[in-house]
Amino acid sequence: MIRRRRWWLLALLLASLATGIGLWSITQRLLAFEAEAIRAAAESARTEVVRLALWRMDASMAPRLAREAARPVGEYASFFAPQTVNRLLQVVPQGEVLAASPLLAGSPEWIRLHFEIASDGAVTSPQVPEGRLRDLAEGQYLPGGLPPARDESLAALRACVAGVEDSLAEVASGAGEAPSPALAPASSKGSATGSSTAGDPTPRASTAPVEDGAGEPAWRDQSIRESIQRRASASDSLANSALEVASPRSRTTPLDADREALARKLAGGAATTLDASSLDASELDASRLGALGLDAGIADSPSSPGAAAEPEVALEVGPFVPSWISQSPPILVFVREVREGGSSRVQGFLVDWAVLRGSMLDEIEGLFDRAELLPTASRGFSPTRLASVPAELEAGAALAVSPPPRSSTRSAILLAWAAGGVALLAAVAATLAGLSFGERQARFASSVTHELRTPLTTFQLYSEMLRDGMIPDEARRADCLEVLCRESRRLGHLVENVLSLARLERGSARSRDLRTLDEPALDALLREVAAERAPAAETSVRTRLDGGEVAIDQDLLLQILGNLLENAVKYGASPDGVTRVELDASREGEMLLVSVRDHGAGIPAARSRTIWRPFERGAAEDDPRPGLGLGLAVARGLAERLGGSLRLASAEGVGARFELRLPSSPQLQSVRST
Repeated sequence: MIRRRRWWLLALLLASLATGIGLWSITQRLLAFEAEAIRAAAESARTEVVRLALWRMDASMAPRLAREAARPVGEYASFFAPQTVNRLLQVVPQGEVLAASPLLAGSPEWIRLHFEIASDGAVTSPQVPEGRLRDLAEGQYLPGGLPPARDESLAALRACVAGVEDSLAEVASGAGEAPSPALAPASSKGSATGSSTAGDPTPRASTAPVEDGAGEPAWRDQSIRESIQRRASASDSLANSALEVASPRSRTTPLDADREALARKLAGGAATTLDASSLDASELDASRLGALGLDAGIADSPSSPGAAAEPEVALEVGPFVPSWISQSPPILVFVREVREGGSSRVQGFLVDWAVLRGSMLDEIEGLFDRAELLPTASRGFSPTRLASVPAELEAGAALAVSPPPRSSTRSAILLAWAAGGVALLAAVAATLAGLSFGERQARFASSVTHELRTPLTTFQLYSEMLRDGMIPDEARRADCLEVLCRESRRLGHLVENVLSLARLERGSARSRDLRTLDEPALDALLREVAAERAPAAETSVRTRLDGGEVAIDQDLLLQILGNLLENAVKYGASPDGVTRVELDASREGEMLLVSVRDHGAGIPAARSRTIWRPFERGAAEDDPRPGLGLGLAVARGLAERLGGSLRLASAEGVGARFELRLPSSPQLQSVRST
């Protein structure tokens, strides 16, 4: 049996170890998977924040770059010659009038200097006029004089671009990085899509609006022609209004003829100018000119009637392209190529990187714990690179990222471990219970066999001797009959204990017959059970009910006390060989207290718990004294079923003293026993 138990325990240990290893492996995999999922979620959230930051910075740059891309070519000179008309609507020959560039007053805060690089490599700036133009600028437009910082910036720029003019020209022409969508080219008159080539005086029809140097679309001439032709068949009232703005000579001419002549001149490429001598100032109002389909802002013909239009020069303006002249220290420029009349030049502006960087980082304040813009010359894709500026965002932890949600995997893992632990404990308990049950069965079979063999042998021997007349003496025959009666009672008690244990384990042991006993009746009952179950012991009985009565199941009380007395007789002998047993009954409130005490060696502390287990004997297993080890287990079980208790109340070396407490009233006993 011990060998089988070892094998069972070894198998249980191996199964527990395999289960633990499996759970540990699954736990590690789940935790690794969860950590990876959390890391991926955090990285995804941070990527979204980085995209938001890039979008904010690019969005802040888009209108700035759009304004610079829309800036006319002529504004890159300190003073330029716009195409204009005088107050008499006469076209002033280009070059007669100079206008100050808006850039002369200064650049936006993020631009240090606008510049232009001629085809011969000369670097100029509209903010730094030279020669007489400088005197004019300081006298008329810059009362405080030209700021020295402009001269310093231009000198530094010239030093930086010295030797790299060709490289900047290649970048501006498109050989460098691809331009950002925000860097749209400024349309100008004479672009490749709808301009006239040099030497061809006849304007060509254009399907796209092309802006000239003064900001007027070239398609306005065609619109004028179409407007005049549509108005050729206007009513007489419109004709009379038109005659009011004509010269005295033209008033004698039919209006239709004048209109046809004007339309033919415009269609043939000639411009028409109204003679200032034939017009009063009061007649030059916009409402009267509008009757002819003209306005003050579109007259761009030569001053002399019938003069041929000047040939238009092809003007092509490329997009702005960013380029780093130097990354340490950071020097960033935006350049574009301007082609005009077969020659090309480079226009651009020098960025104040510290100001631009600071303003762009202000757009993403609160998104990261730290952020930095680093110049980059890489042309490859990068998820942290800006689209408008060749710079990459280097950011720390994203502050806008929400913390990861509480882990549900850990709860599931803890639940799995708890379930596994409970399952292992259940398996261990079931295994130990099975092994214990097997051992109990083995002990029960062995004990019952031993306990039944002696009385059965006695029965057989004495019955055969009495049958065969081998005992003629009446006294000896009476002794034999007494032995047979005693052994039969012992077998009856044995069977009753076994049946009681079975009923207790099934939970069917109940109080059956309550009897009310006064003090004399209880005293007589205790003396009767002492005489029957401990006839060879010196027994003393004492009963104290103080005139009261108790209601008790007499049969169960006798069985409990009988088991306690038999236990005292077997193991409670004094050192002198005499067994002394004391029975004491008293009442404590609603409880009946009965103590059974012997004067033997007592019960060792190590066995104070095991003596209550079935088939556990207080003596050694090879003790020749008869017994199954059921007495104390059945006695305690019956006491608890009656609503009471049974406990060991003595220490080792002073004898064994058991205290039995039972309810003394029918109501209390009925409640506790259900």
